[in-house]
Amino acid sequence: SRILTASGDGTVRIWDAKNGRELAKFDVDTKGVWQAIWNKDESRILTASQDGTARVWDAENGTKLLTLSGHTGPISSAAWNKDESRILTAGADGTARIWDAQNGKELLTLSGYTGPVREAIWNKDGSRILTAGCNQREFGECSVGTARVWDAESGREVLILSTGAAVLHASWSSDESQILTTTEDGKARIW
Repeated sequence: SRILTASGDGTVRIWDAKNGRELAKFDVDTKGVWQAIWNKDESRILTASQDGTARVWDAENGTKLLTLSGHTGPISSAAWNKDESRILTAGADGTARIWDAQNGKELLTLSGYTGPVREAIWNKDGSRILTAGCNQREFGECSVGTARVWDAESGREVLILSTGAAVLHASWSSDESQILTTTEDGKARIW
């Protein structure tokens, strides 16, 4: 079994989970890599980078297969949908974006935040997207954070959950009837 890591030194590494030996190292971005995740069969790796790109890599030989460019700031999270046909990214530019996972074409931009979108996740069937971020800044600080639910086909905003601090994380309950948020002020909320 293998472990995948992302690093501020701009590399992604694959490790042997039993003995801790480094199996592979990919130079991704000199500015840093925020996230690296496997696809289902661990044949590809999706990275989210400080340079504002997400990339798809061949996990066996380190070949870059796709570069997703369009964000104007760092990308904090990236995720495949259930059938791995689309990729979702969240960026410091205040947007989340949906991409075609085969050709890298941007399909949809979800905009409405005035600060960074820290996370974007799919629901189970890929019909909805949940984002977490900062919606209003005062004196350099986030004064209003929101979690938002979006229709994944149209990009229409379905729901806004507002808090008094930046939303750092949001997740669906197992039956998707509730949303959990954690915020910069140290609070967790169930909606």
